[in-house]
Amino acid sequence: MIYFIIAALIVLCDQAVKYLLSTTMTLGESAALIPGLVGLVYVRNTGAAFSFLADMRWLLVAISFIAMAIIVYILIRYRTKLGLFGRLGLSFILGGAFSNFIDRALFGYVPDFFEFQFVHFAIFNVADVFITAGGVMFCVYYLFRRDDIAGDFVLFGRKPVKAPGRTGDGVEGKDRTAEDDRGDRQS
Repeated sequence: MIYFIIAALIVLCDQAVKYLLSTTMTLGESAALIPGLVGLVYVRNTGAAFSFLADMRWLLVAISFIAMAIIVYILIRYRTKLGLFGRLGLSFILGGAFSNFIDRALFGYVPDFFEFQFVHFAIFNVADVFITAGGVMFCVYYLFRRDDIAGDFVLFGRKPVKAPGRTGDGVEGKDRTAEDDRGDRQS
């Protein structure tokens, strides 16, 4: 699938940038990339975003592995139901997560380099950019296109339970369905 190739290209790009910068900069060294906007500073992050769960390497490795497995499952299982924007968002997340997973599993830290100079914010890497962009893309997709996957996109393979109740047509006890809900919205 093309989306796994996209994820692999993200891993290659991120790993190349990390290798280049970590071999040319010393730990803690900084330099201006785009003066006043973005700078480079080499740090080692032993946690997740914003150093959350710092020094909990194997917990983060396990969480990353589970998240990647879920994304792979969704990309395969729902490949015909997810739209382009949703699949692309998930492939961005997968590529970024896998690249950071490699570093965390092998070295116990993730090298971060990029720092906004105009605001005090976290230091991040290429993988983090793709994780964030992919997360935003998938959330936007899910908010606006979730009807495409409404009855199928369920957790742990359980179908949603139809709740008996008033349907608005005066009939008590009729089970609600996704079609009923769509019809109510179109009215």
